[in-house]
Parts: sequence; structure tokens; C-alpha cells
Amino acid sequence: MTKKFDHGKPQVYFSANFWKNHIFLGNEGEKKKAENVFLRRGLDVSTVLCLTRMELVQLAGEIHRRQAEFSRVPNAVFMTQQAYDYWSRGGPQAKDKQRATFSSGRFRYKVRVNEEGLYTLCHFDGPV
Repeated sequence: MTKKFDHGKPQVYFSANFWKNHIFLGNEGEKKKAENVFLRRGLDVSTVLCLTRMELVQLAGEIHRRQAEFSRVPNAVFMTQQAYDYWSRGGPQAKDKQRATFSSGRFRYKVRVNEEGLYTLCHFDGPV
């Protein structure tokens, strides 16, 4: 029996490291603040998703709905069904590795199963 999606706890669909390193939760007016948060992160973290509460629930809902798909191919790279805003920096062609650029689009990710048997988003694998 599939567990019902809890709109009040969308963070359970993200690993603790992914939540800490890749998600900025705020409203539309606060997204510029995300760049400041982003610049404090380690150089190995090249992307931060800027999600409103509604977008967070939407992304968590997608992770919830795709649990059976994840269990069939748990080591695959998946792509979001919707586009989301994100800040990114670096990359092979970037001259200024510290400067963040704002974009919107779908992204690729990986999942892993947690202690409760739930697949959670654990790795940002790049924009589409």
C-alpha cells in the first residue's frame, strides 16, 4: 500500500545533504537573497534551487508519485517534470567561478532509499 503524500512535510522527500546544500525556500521577492546564501556554500556545490513553498510541495509530490519508477531503476538519472528557478556557478567555461547566474528550467537528479524505505532526491545532476 502506498503511503499518502503529506503536504505538510515535503522535506522528507529530500536527503538531509540535498536539503542543506541545494534548496533555498522563500517567496518570489526573496529569491535575490538566495544568491547570498548560495555564495556562502562550498565551491563543490554549484547549484541552489530557489523554491517557493508551493514549488517545494510540487517537487516533493513528483518524488512521491515516482516511487515505483525509482524502485525499478534506483541508480538511474531522472529529470524533473516541471521547470524550477535556480542559481548556478562555475562549470568548465566559467571565467568567474564565484559569480552566480540565475536560470529557470528542468534538471536531472538521482535518488536513494532512506531508512524508512522512501526514495529521496539526493543528488543534483545538472540542468537540462
